[in-house]
Amino acid sequence: MEGTVTQSPVTAVVSGGSLAGLMIAVALKDLGYSVTVLERSLRVQSQGAGIVLGNWSTKFFQVFDKTETELAISALRRQFFNRDGSTMKEESISLAMTSWDKLYYTLRANFDGHVEDRYIDNASAAAQKDDMTNYLMGRTVISHSYDATLEKVNITYSDMEGQEGHIQAHLFVCAEGASSSSREMYFPGLPRAYSGYLAFRGLVPESELDQATAETLIHSMSFIHAKDSQFLCYTIPGPDGCTTPGRRHINFVWYNTYPDGPHLEKVMTDKGGIRRPYSIAAGTMPQSVIEDEIHPKAREKLSPQCLEVVMKTKQPFTQLVTDVISPSAVFHDGHVVLVGDALSGARPHTTASTNQAADHALRLHSVLQGDPRNFRSLVKSWEPESLRYATYLWDIGKALGDLSQFGDHPMSVDTESQGRLLDEWMKVGDPR
Repeated sequence: MEGTVTQSPVTAVVSGGSLAGLMIAVALKDLGYSVTVLERSLRVQSQGAGIVLGNWSTKFFQVFDKTETELAISALRRQFFNRDGSTMKEESISLAMTSWDKLYYTLRANFDGHVEDRYIDNASAAAQKDDMTNYLMGRTVISHSYDATLEKVNITYSDMEGQEGHIQAHLFVCAEGASSSSREMYFPGLPRAYSGYLAFRGLVPESELDQATAETLIHSMSFIHAKDSQFLCYTIPGPDGCTTPGRRHINFVWYNTYPDGPHLEKVMTDKGGIRRPYSIAAGTMPQSVIEDEIHPKAREKLSPQCLEVVMKTKQPFTQLVTDVISPSAVFHDGHVVLVGDALSGARPHTTASTNQAADHALRLHSVLQGDPRNFRSLVKSWEPESLRYATYLWDIGKALGDLSQFGDHPMSVDTESQGRLLDEWMKVGDPR
């Protein structure tokens, strides 16, 4: 019709193309935003990290996954082992366990139509690639600034060759993880503090385990607690996100206390002799660390079932457990937002990192649904609950970790305990 003015779409840039960034990108796309994701890696690859799907994660995929992909494997019991392999305690649960790569490729299919066929159940329902979505790899955000006159954010990034690029958006979402450089601009010196312990992690195909071990661990969240040590493992999808029995993986996370000193320096130094600040990637751990640190500790601390999982893991990796939480989540009247671990990197005992990211995306969608340009609504209606939930996860994660690594856990094989009762807050794997 003559005289009709077509308003240009609202634009968003998301810094960080992992799960939190993609959840936000999918939610904003659904609101009609033109969304560009800047991911610093040239190749996004899972190391085998397992994920517990909480309530918000489950709801997110129910709302936004058009491919109806089967995401998870059920865990039906929580069991605690004695060191001899007998069961100390067992209780029924109902949890959904999945893998990082399964969620990543499902999100990509729903965002920009990138399909890894074997991961997606109904590829024909994936999003169609268009000029409203862009996922750029090898792009690292260097800085950003807010133009109050234009009410837009100017973002500067570099590619792998060091060439700078510039992009402007109405909304800039920082989903860069616990070491967020964008958060550092607002809170210089905010510490990402080492907790005093780390996690050895890895996975092994269920087909490589003894049959009795596999039958004991499949569809279970299995633990063994000991002094300075907490081990848990559970079943996740296998290669290409496969959930078929016989092709799944057993994923383990094993927390060990490591005070600052030479032993910590050793386990955080990779094959190339580089001391890494927070993690040692799969395939880069020196064999001497596996033989001198992991395997001897496993023989000392673990039950036979858990020991077998560790000994048959070919490429373990390491992650320091750290604490970081931002005092604020929204800046410049709602035009800049911190989400996921960039807002709060709670300790992993909460099993709620992905759940927090889903919560952020769902509520961002809800708050902006009435008016996608009303960024100030994020200050009033999105930030307070995000900070409240972040603080809750930070507090309970620290309490769980400190109890396990430095206290007397009621399920520890090294603790005499009557009744072996877990308080509700102690039940790892029950994220809201």
